[in-house]
Amino acid sequence: MIGFLFSLSGFIASLYSTALFTRPCGRIVHFYIALVLFLYQTFDAVDGKHARRTGTSSPLGQLFDHGCDAINLIFTVFMTWAVFDMPASMLMAINGLFCMFSFYFYYYTNTEYQ
Repeated sequence: MIGFLFSLSGFIASLYSTALFTRPCGRIVHFYIALVLFLYQTFDAVDGKHARRTGTSSPLGQLFDHGCDAINLIFTVFMTWAVFDMPASMLMAINGLFCMFSFYFYYYTNTEYQ
């Protein structure tokens, strides 16, 4: 959850600094987004490993983790578009939704996890 909150803060910073993707974001926001993505990846990798090592993993925890990953994927797409100074468009929204739904269908329709 902490990693997800870091990612959310990077998404909000990219929205605020670009004025909803109407202008380029500053250099400090680029560094902040890089830091946020690194922290998210680190926290995402460490929590699962720790839960398996201590024997506290559960199907609900796995569902929550993959749900956070699916939502974070949309944040990552928008932060990437902000870093590359892409204007807001319908293609941007469709790209984010496509990434989220493809992640959802891969993880939640896979018979291994059910």
